[in-house]
Amino acid sequence: MTRNTYQWMIRQYHQAIAAGCFEDQRVELLKGEIIVMTSERESHAYSFS
Repeated sequence: MTRNTYQWMIRQYHQAIAAGCFEDQRVELLKGEIIVMTSERESHAYSFS
């Protein structure tokens, strides 16, 4: 099975965010790929190292 991907540029990523493409999801751009992040639970949101 072949996996086709599209490499995003930072400008395109910011435009997609501004257009509301990912408004219900936490996403990050890592090495040109958009990664859907798991939601933080309360314990993670307040942890300190």
